[in-house]
Amino acid sequence: MGRRLVSTAIAFFVGVGLVAAAYVLITALASREQSGLLSYAEGEIAQLQVLSEPPAQPDGVANDADGADVRLSDYRGRVLLVNLWATWCAPCLREMPSIDRLAAAMADEDFAVAAISLDGRREDAVAWFEENGIENFGPLHDPEVTSFARALGAPGLPVTIIYDPQGREVARLSGDAEWDSPEAVALIEAVIAQSATLEADGA
Repeated sequence: MGRRLVSTAIAFFVGVGLVAAAYVLITALASREQSGLLSYAEGEIAQLQVLSEPPAQPDGVANDADGADVRLSDYRGRVLLVNLWATWCAPCLREMPSIDRLAAAMADEDFAVAAISLDGRREDAVAWFEENGIENFGPLHDPEVTSFARALGAPGLPVTIIYDPQGREVARLSGDAEWDSPEAVALIEAVIAQSATLEADGA
């Protein structure tokens, strides 16, 4: 009996030790990954943030220009830039052409943009896109107006959140930026490369 208890105790502590070691390793890798992305936080994206516990990607429904339902999960398999904006938000309008240029530059990559309008009417967002020549992605609209902003903990507009192909948030930025600036392009390229490496490793 005594040997059995000793063996059980040893097995327990070995198990605890392995779990603890795994936790430390995962935490270290996550920390290194976050620090790596934060190294791009300069120039136009100096306010880039990597949250230690980001909110889950919302599963709510947005509507495209034709009124069809779209979910963020529809973009799985690609790095996704989600931009919350509105036609009454001057900084939003100022940065949108740069997001369009970024989308054009990344057209051959596993990358997509979901620009979700918080306007009262979907037609306002559609009209603004058409009038301002935004053509490399279409506008989306939150039919509940604030559901995505609440789910993402957005303090104001604009807010841009970057997700990996599995729908996990990797970085966010509150406020406007030139998203086709060298530092912003380098950030997106780093996320795409990082995601490809993890996929190759079976992560």
